[in-house]
Amino acid sequence: MDLSIKRIRYLFIKDVKDHLKHPLIVMLLIMPVFLAVLYTLMSDPSQPRENFELVSMPILMAILFLCGTMPATSIAEEKEKGTFHMLLSSPTNVKEMLMAKSILFFGLTVIICAICLFIQGLSVQPLPFALFFLLSCAFYLLLSTSIGLWSTSQVQSTSIHLPVALGLFFLATFEPLIDQRWVSSINALFPIKYAYEGLGLSIAGGNVSDYYLPLIVLSGWTVFFGIVLYLVHRHNEQKG
Repeated sequence: MDLSIKRIRYLFIKDVKDHLKHPLIVMLLIMPVFLAVLYTLMSDPSQPRENFELVSMPILMAILFLCGTMPATSIAEEKEKGTFHMLLSSPTNVKEMLMAKSILFFGLTVIICAICLFIQGLSVQPLPFALFFLLSCAFYLLLSTSIGLWSTSQVQSTSIHLPVALGLFFLATFEPLIDQRWVSSINALFPIKYAYEGLGLSIAGGNVSDYYLPLIVLSGWTVFFGIVLYLVHRHNEQKG
């Protein structure tokens, strides 16, 4: 079935109405902004470039919460309410539904990250920052959407995606505080370490060569979960 802009727009408006009045998403929108304000008060204005980690963390938190948590929660909630299958019995298809949700959560992430950057008042290198931001959002959207499609309930979805999302986040952001080689070795296998480093480098002003490894690893994981999402979608189609 071909994608319909009109149906995607309808689904997008439906999701906006459903989610923006939800207490959970209001909290998820506020927390990165609160963290940005807190880190601004903690940072040293005379040495802004040395505080790039303080900028990376609120941005990565916004990506985690909005792109990495909400798609799985939203899809699982639709399944529990019965609206998922009801929508699919109409001319709407799964791709249109997922696209509408992705547009919503990506758009909210862009807005919240822009607010965080404005609050902290640091400029970024536009191209590297955009690349790492888009790849990080794409990775988490694909991961979360795959879990949402695979799950049959909100409890199952949360029990899978929350430990994965939070585990990756804390591994990346708190590795410097844990002086253990095995922690660093595990962290080096996962993409969020490189998203965190890439966002930080784009703020601190890294060399071109510094971006190669983070971009390659993050791109590889994004492609991998793109394939995973495709396979999960095909599996669901075959189940009927």
